Amino acid sequence: MTALVGVIGGMGPAATARFSTLLVERADVRRDQDHVRTLVLNDAALPDRTAFLLGRSPASPAPGLAADARVLQDAGCAFLALPCNTAHAFAGAIRQAVSVPLVSMIDEAAAACQALGLARVGVLATEGTATAGLYDHALAARGIECAYPSPALQARVTALIYEGVKAGAPVPSVAVALLCARLAAEEGCAGVVLGCTELSCAWHAAETPGGVAVVDSLAALADAVILRAGGRLRPGIATTRPARTSDAAGSAAAAARQNRAASAVAAPGSRGPATAAGDDAQVRPRADRNRASSSHPSREEAPCAAS
Repeated sequence: MTALVGVIGGMGPAATARFSTLLVERADVRRDQDHVRTLVLNDAALPDRTAFLLGRSPASPAPGLAADARVLQDAGCAFLALPCNTAHAFAGAIRQAVSVPLVSMIDEAAAACQALGLARVGVLATEGTATAGLYDHALAARGIECAYPSPALQARVTALIYEGVKAGAPVPSVAVALLCARLAAEEGCAGVVLGCTELSCAWHAAETPGGVAVVDSLAALADAVILRAGGRLRPGIATTRPARTSDAAGSAAAAARQNRAASAVAAPGSRGPATAAGDDAQVRPRADRNRASSSHPSREEAPCAAS
């Protein structure tokens, strides 16, 4: 029997559902009893993380996250998981509230980048995650440079997250792969981290372009939770989509698909304002960050569509 894992969820709810699915899909099991036991608190009422981080809202999610952590600890959970990248900016408040450990999705994704031997990594995330510098610190601690999208490309990332996945609109299967390829090319990165769980929901690994290693932060967290709880990973499971060299025909086909999808990844404003929603204000904004400016009005996080 595995340890009981407490999941602080609801950011958004479908990303939490996707996390639960990954725990099932990635575990090596023969019967129900081999699966990781979880207690999920799907607290969709938590205040918007990015809105608070960027100074758009006075409502901090820290008290609610700490309260949720105490509920899960009191219920007997051995450790906690938080399947939202931006919410990790409030990890300090959670750790101060409880004595059980919190597994860091940020650290697990950074460790996966290190395992691949990547020297420079691009991060696709909300503006809140970028502003908090979460991946900057985790990657730098492992000797890895961190890069973010240009303002123009970040606008497309934000549109895909909020006007696409969170709004429940159809997202082309190559949309996330296209963003990965663009970021890698523009910033000279051999790898890209999917640093937003909505991107994890929409990512289709088979569409990843050759030459770009993609690290899925949600899968990295799922793998760490399975192992820490006493389970085993399914043989052949990988947190990353390693860089590969495609044959000429495959590369041409991928390029054609990406070109068809490019127009579908619309810039914000085509269907209304887009926003980054996200994380905690314990980490202050950095003025020197290569990222999009916070120019869009905030709105509460909506559920992402399960892939």
